[in-house]
Amino acid sequence: MFARVWIITASAWAASAALADPPKTQIVLNDLTSASPNTASDKIVWKPEASGITRYEVKIPLDGVERALKYQDTSELFYMSQKKDLGIGLAKQQNGTFSFSISPQSSTATFSKSWSPAISYHLGVDVESNEVAPSLGGSLRHVTGHTQLDQVTVSVSAQRTKGAWARARLSWDEKSETLYRVSITDGNLGASFGMRWFDFFRETDLLTRIALDEGSIKIGGQIERQFGPMHGFLGAATDLTSDDAGLIVGIQYKFGDLEVSNSKWSSEFFSTKAPSLSSVRHLKLASQWRNDIQINLLTDGKP
Repeated sequence: MFARVWIITASAWAASAALADPPKTQIVLNDLTSASPNTASDKIVWKPEASGITRYEVKIPLDGVERALKYQDTSELFYMSQKKDLGIGLAKQQNGTFSFSISPQSSTATFSKSWSPAISYHLGVDVESNEVAPSLGGSLRHVTGHTQLDQVTVSVSAQRTKGAWARARLSWDEKSETLYRVSITDGNLGASFGMRWFDFFRETDLLTRIALDEGSIKIGGQIERQFGPMHGFLGAATDLTSDDAGLIVGIQYKFGDLEVSNSKWSSEFFSTKAPSLSSVRHLKLASQWRNDIQINLLTDGKP
């Protein structure tokens, strides 16, 4: 199991450095796999993880850590480190996530937690037509090489029984991903197909999809963007059979997500409802480094 937070202090790594006074700083690194600060190796290993998915292994040189502590800058340390693509892998998420969905027809509140890297369970409450029913379910994930993630989800409540298979496949140039989904709800079969283009316009992603559900054809699209710790999306969907249309608005936080919609068709290709490989693209590695590798100033030995 990966260490979630590892703290490297100036006194630990720069004891042998030719520094008259070690700087009062510390580096905080998430998802390290080094066994001990007393290891004889001259490198420590960092495996970034996002949404329970890993891909890269970064070996960080200790002499680079000393320089980063001295100059309080980790940008040079990133380029000094050795990076290896291990292929997409699964990691157990240490924290659970909360998901809330609100629409004119129904509302749901769900708590999800990993049981193992591949298996997770969820508990929740469904509200529909002023009736409240508890729900229970689980999901199973599987990865293939560098490009594919599959997820099977089952959910049971007093109102409905639902099962779904979803797949995310990354393009060879990592500029887009293809999304597939097949579901069955109380015996009714549904299927959908979507495409997500990364950085379509100024760090904003574009998602389009078409779905067949209970005999009706639905199409929609949305834009998605990261705003600090939040990931938001805004889009529209329409039912070609009934001419019903509406907006889809949502916000995803680090430990959960919220979706508010005035459309009968929610965005099943976003947040914890669907797999995505956006976070493990090569271009995302530098931003993960900036988010997970931090230097903190110490005051009397305390941050």
